[in-house]
Amino acid sequence: MIWIHLYDWWVIDYDQWVFNDIKLFMVIIFAPSFLFISGISTFLWYKNKLLNVPNLDKHSLNMIRREYMFRTLIIFIIAIIYNSFTAIRLHDISWIWTWFMLLTISISLFLAWPLLKCSKFFRLVIAISVWIINQIILRFLSIYEGESNIYGILFHLLYNSLDFDPILIFFPYFLFGTVIGDIIFDVYLIDNFTERRLAFKNKILIPISILGVILIFSNLYPLVPLNSIDNPFPWIVFALGINLLILTVLLAIEEFEIFKTEKRYTFFFYFSYYSLTIYLSHNILYFFFNNTMNPIVYSIIIIGIFGIFQFLLREVYKKYGYKASLKIQINRISVGLANIIRKKRISY
Repeated sequence: MIWIHLYDWWVIDYDQWVFNDIKLFMVIIFAPSFLFISGISTFLWYKNKLLNVPNLDKHSLNMIRREYMFRTLIIFIIAIIYNSFTAIRLHDISWIWTWFMLLTISISLFLAWPLLKCSKFFRLVIAISVWIINQIILRFLSIYEGESNIYGILFHLLYNSLDFDPILIFFPYFLFGTVIGDIIFDVYLIDNFTERRLAFKNKILIPISILGVILIFSNLYPLVPLNSIDNPFPWIVFALGINLLILTVLLAIEEFEIFKTEKRYTFFFYFSYYSLTIYLSHNILYFFFNNTMNPIVYSIIIIGIFGIFQFLLREVYKKYGYKASLKIQINRISVGLANIIRKKRISY
């Protein structure tokens, strides 16, 4: 995300063709990964909540639901505020409803809640169905893009532009993530080391990696423009295959201890721990070196930028810890609000 955004902001417009193919590939692969990973982590959070509640009754389930919904609402509010700044900068109020990643994640969280209780198969069917329905709706509404009639409004609400992260394309990645999270949770519940390794091979490593390879090689022409109205389906499926394959490789590296992962986690830990903080704060860099660099200089500078981020995040972690992590603060606020409602209901 940082590489792509800074490339758009800092590299001179007429030089951006140099890395356009690389940028397009990165957008196709890593934009969906936000939703895919969010789906995995959300389901793991949900199952851990169910597992760690001593007496799982109606009241406990209501408490989990309130935490989830408050978290969703807070992310939605942050998304609207984020979009509002873009609308102000561009002097166009319609940008308030734009499918930037935060809005897509918040709506995905809201839509996914009733589906978390459903079977893996049912979630897979819903995800595939949404993609099929998207193809039909997109072909119909695309001709009304920019118009002020009801169909033009519907296009804006559902898509804005395929250059962003429209809900009907990206929500299925979230659902696929919940399915993978479901599988991972079941496997890592196994205490016996030998049995867990066997289950990991049979339920995660072999089937998911094979599926990933099949999806990749069934769509070897994925690099269509993201604003292609005619057929966005190839890059959608290709991206899912790549994400499945990357995930299984990383899980296998950890599970089979191919190398000392603890020493290599430091870099990723800080970027993960402060992911939402980085997502919002890195936009300040828009105002530095705007449209001034050539691609070669940028390639050198970006290495230093990541080093600076690593250093700053490490120092922030040492000094402020969780206090500087927006996603942890959102979790604390969500739990606090859910407890307030619970106490009020008890008092009545």
